[in-house]
This record gives sequence, C-alpha cells and structure tokens, in this order.
Amino acid sequence: YLNKDERFSSFKNLNSNFRELYKELEKEFLKFTLDEISNKLRPSEVTFGVLSKSTDHAKDKQFLENEILVKFDETSFASETLTVNSPVFLKGESKRLPKRGPAIGEHSKEILFNLGKTAEEIEELKQKGIIDF
Repeated sequence: YLNKDERFSSFKNLNSNFRELYKELEKEFLKFTLDEISNKLRPSEVTFGVLSKSTDHAKDKQFLENEILVKFDETSFASETLTVNSPVFLKGESKRLPKRGPAIGEHSKEILFNLGKTAEEIEELKQKGIIDF
C-alpha cells in the first residue's frame, strides 16, 4: 500500500515525508519477528542489514572459533562475560585476555611512583588535597 501512497510516490516526496515513512514502516515491521522480516526482504532485493549486539552472537560458532568474541579473564567478572576481541595483532606478541578497566584511582599510586614521585611527595599531595586516595 505504501508504493501507492502519494507521499512516497517519488524520491522528492519520499524525502519530504521520510518521518511519516519511518512511522509507517515501523508499524509494519513490529508485526513480524526479525527472521520473518529478513525472509520477506531478502527476495525483494532491498538492501538491508541487521544491527546486532555482541550478545546475539554468544553461541555463534564462527564468532567463537575465530576469536571475534572472547571471554574476559577469570578475575574480571563473577559470571562468564564475552567481549569483542581487539582487531590488532602484533608480530611476535600473543594477545592477552581482555579484563575490566581499572576503578578510578586504582593505579594512581603506582603511576605516581613510576613518574618518579617518592612516598613523601605522594603524602604531601594527599595533605594538600591534590589527590584523595
């Protein structure tokens, strides 16, 4: 019925009425599952794609075997959690398992020591309120 609607009869009209078209398409798409929509669109030669979440692929053999999705290291989370693997490979270096990021201030003292600060200087920064860990 949309192809007979004057609002969408030409590119110019469609462009002027894209919000209405979006609403009409949304009403129709909500009547079907993703698989049903895909099966209807595939033979129509309409270009489309599915925007998925990484959790949609948790059991996808190809994603797992090719290590596109990998588990976090055991200490990061209480339950098994998957994440997208880094696409970067460095020659002669093996990849480390992803882990959670640090909490705010978690490595601050270590960083200050690595920057050459002494324990006394760090304590002085604390006393002045410059750092608060």
